[in-house]
Amino acid sequence: MGNTTLPHSKRWYEQIGKLYGEYTYPWNSTISEPNGELIFNNEVFEMINNKTVLDVGCGHGEFTIKCSEKAKEIVGFDLANDFIKSGNESKKQM
Repeated sequence: MGNTTLPHSKRWYEQIGKLYGEYTYPWNSTISEPNGELIFNNEVFEMINNKTVLDVGCGHGEFTIKCSEKAKEIVGFDLANDFIKSGNESKKQM
């Protein structure tokens, strides 16, 4: 495979972390709310209410930070250190 980096590999996420500091994905959805993402978020918020939560693969922590409003305690874990660094910076600004 040479120098190629496979999508969704640890190296791929580390490159995105170094380049952008966050995991981004453009949604070009034409579906108005409630859409699948909003329904999922609402389901998660109900499940974690006042519970201790581990967010595995938290990326830059955007969803983790949103969940912190509902969870008793939440910890985010990600393999890409630049994502974690970015998430910690976002958390400090709150």
